[in-house]
Amino acid sequence: MRKTYLYKARINKQTEDNCRKWLDLCRILYNQSLEQRIKVYKEKKESISAFEQMSQLPKLRKSSVEFKAVGSQVFQDVIQRLDKAYKSFFQRVKQGNGKVGFSRFKSRNRYDPFTFKQSRQRSLCRKKKGSNRRKKARLLVAKIHEKIANQRKDFLHKVVNHYIKEFQNIYIEDLNIKGMVKNRHLSKSISDGSWGMFFRLLTEKAESVARHVVKVLPHNTSQICSICGEKVQKSLSVRIHDCPFCNIALDLSLIHISEPTRPY
Repeated sequence: MRKTYLYKARINKQTEDNCRKWLDLCRILYNQSLEQRIKVYKEKKESISAFEQMSQLPKLRKSSVEFKAVGSQVFQDVIQRLDKAYKSFFQRVKQGNGKVGFSRFKSRNRYDPFTFKQSRQRSLCRKKKGSNRRKKARLLVAKIHEKIANQRKDFLHKVVNHYIKEFQNIYIEDLNIKGMVKNRHLSKSISDGSWGMFFRLLTEKAESVARHVVKVLPHNTSQICSICGEKVQKSLSVRIHDCPFCNIALDLSLIHISEPTRPY
């Protein structure tokens, strides 16, 4: 479980004005990114991933003095927020639980967060080597990393327990994780998601309670419709599964094989 702590910051007028400017720029980026996703899907029936949109940020920051003044990870968090909202929408569509609510454009009074991600690490880098302040900062950073690791493990255990409780047979793609992390575009996301740890925990817990984990070939798993079983060809750049056979539309990350036929 991830906890959020709220602190009241004491800032001067200049810092307050800068925060308001940053907040407005984050809102503008959110709306532009949402508009881009909608436009691309309408024109090409394709979807833009969070990674693709984040890869466009350096060009945006170079083109504008205002955008350049904002930390890159602040803008990356904006894209991740939009991506999370997008995935939640398609999850609600899949579940069919009443009103699904598509992501909306944000007005000034409807967008109020922005996030700093590396303030602790930067604080450590500024401390003089060998000083007591640097030692204290290093210990603080280590504690933060340990806390994040524990939260990740706790989350993985909960996800694994859910699958073990709900399903007798569990099918997973036989991915070459060691090979995939060599791809600089994928390595951070794979490491953050702890795929290897998840598969290991899932296999160990399944064996202890007489559940079956079956590895399947990853080839074409994103092409087969999880509702009707028909094969719908699409390139990796297409992130929306739009099935012409059963008319279901799902985010590609939510596609699963209900009855795999290629187990080892």
